[in-house]
Amino acid sequence: MYIDDGAIYAMSATIRGVADSVTKGYTQVLQWLHRNGLTANPEKCEFMTFTCSCANPALVSHPVPSIKYIDPIAC
Repeated sequence: MYIDDGAIYAMSATIRGVADSVTKGYTQVLQWLHRNGLTANPEKCEFMTFTCSCANPALVSHPVPSIKYIDPIAC
C-alpha cells in the first residue's frame, strides 16, 4: 500500500513555528505508519512554505529552515 499526495498543513506567525509544527506532525505520521506495518520514503517528501507578499520580513526569517528526516522508531 502507499499514500500519494498526502499533506500536512500548518500555520504560524513565523516560518520556524511552521517548521516545528510540521516536524511534530510528520513524526506522528511516521509513528502511526510504523504501528501499522508501513514506512515512509523520505526521498519523496518535501517541505514547502508560502507567505503573502505583505509579510513582515522579521517574522518570515530567511533562509527557510531545513527539516531533517529523523526516524522516531530507530531512535
